[in-house]
Amino acid sequence: MAILISNLGNSDFQPYGIRQSEDERIDNQIIYQEMKRGYDWGKLNFPILKSVEQLLKSRNETLNALVLFYTKQKDEHFSKSDTYIIFKIIQLYNERNQLFDSYKPIVIGMQICDLPHSYDSMYTYYQKVIKGLPGQLAQHGLVSDEPVYVSLAGGTPACNVGLLHAMHQSTDFRSTKTFIYSPRPAKGELQPPAVPVRIDTYLTANELVKNLDELLTGYHYGQVKDLISKLNLPIHEFLKDILTFLDVLLLRRNTRYAEALTKLKTIGHSELKNTAFFQECLGQINKLDKGIQAHDDRQFGWTSCSEFRQVLHEHYWKLVTLYQLEEYNEWAIGMMTFYENLLRIKATHLLGFDRKQPSLTPEEEKVQFHKKLCDLNNRSFNGKREYPIKRGEYQRIISDSAPKSMLCKRHSWVRKLEKIYKQRNNVVHQFGGLTKSDIENVFGESDNWKKLLRQALNREFQIQINENPLDLIHKQLLEWIHKRLVA
Repeated sequence: MAILISNLGNSDFQPYGIRQSEDERIDNQIIYQEMKRGYDWGKLNFPILKSVEQLLKSRNETLNALVLFYTKQKDEHFSKSDTYIIFKIIQLYNERNQLFDSYKPIVIGMQICDLPHSYDSMYTYYQKVIKGLPGQLAQHGLVSDEPVYVSLAGGTPACNVGLLHAMHQSTDFRSTKTFIYSPRPAKGELQPPAVPVRIDTYLTANELVKNLDELLTGYHYGQVKDLISKLNLPIHEFLKDILTFLDVLLLRRNTRYAEALTKLKTIGHSELKNTAFFQECLGQINKLDKGIQAHDDRQFGWTSCSEFRQVLHEHYWKLVTLYQLEEYNEWAIGMMTFYENLLRIKATHLLGFDRKQPSLTPEEEKVQFHKKLCDLNNRSFNGKREYPIKRGEYQRIISDSAPKSMLCKRHSWVRKLEKIYKQRNNVVHQFGGLTKSDIENVFGESDNWKKLLRQALNREFQIQINENPLDLIHKQLLEWIHKRLVA
């Protein structure tokens, strides 16, 4: 047994087998009055209901109930277009066992009193009515877990949009509803059966992908995993690999490139591995891992190799994301940490310690670099590396060796960075935080800090900032998930 929910339109009733003009619709009142007096009009034509019946027969189902929305407007100017009389004819025809061949469903009417052409009004109306529909069904001994067919063929466009959204958003009919449409037959042909339409699938997929997009934009990979895991999505064969891929992105976010590569190689589904975004991610993480290895192993020319530059490029976009997420305290910490790393890299290059000496291990070279720093800063050296090395020591070396460098302490953007970082330190010790206006008061307009940082990376390290490499991966991952949701 099934339930049909449908809007009634004037095309739902064709007493003469053809669509009625507006002038002819007055006949519906006459037909109804004559039927009430007992006159037998014979086999009346209800094409949309007929098409639904054909679909249900093919599925070995019958209708237990009809929930029909009809118009009976207060303004008599619009009364000719109302479908109230059609509803009464259907109701009476059903009582006489003439609507369907072998059964008589319950007929429930829902009245629309005003503005059936207003999208705003109908959206509000259907949200309210559908929310209370399970209670009304229960009054007739019906339950909402029966198969529910939602026809989008009759009524005004505004009514169908309202019904569509209300039923789509309803949790009471989530697993039981099927949206259907009744095609209009060609001239001289019989009414074809109603057909299922996948509007609900597309709406669900689109809404889910939109939510995932917002989470991915903020690098909330853990929340994406939770959302995908909790929903019963039709992607079971890919689920494990999608969750693993999200773990890979999280490891990448936390600069754990070697672990990300290892986990990426555990993905076994060939379809996922053959996607462009998988191969792109694999190539990027490989390059980032080589950049970190070049840094850690003090490989020859590591400060200027393309792989290590990619690491700096990645960190620039991490700062942009923190700013976009309005995490201004974390942004200030990240900015200062990044600047101090740039100082160390620049000093390493200026002192020639990025040209590996074969006789020294990476650790021995780091010790020699520290000794050189102590000598240049007139500080005693105790024979081993010590941390932390003060920011001012690097700045002094760069100011002496490259006085026009954008990393020098006297450069205006460095002074701005140190000012906002000091401000951040002051407010956090009072359990406070930076605001966007605090940063703009120091750096100028909101994007000015990005412009200055890009200039520094370009001038000091010949790094040209391109688009965020993760944007395309996120976009293609979502497209791939969406395609499988609606397949």
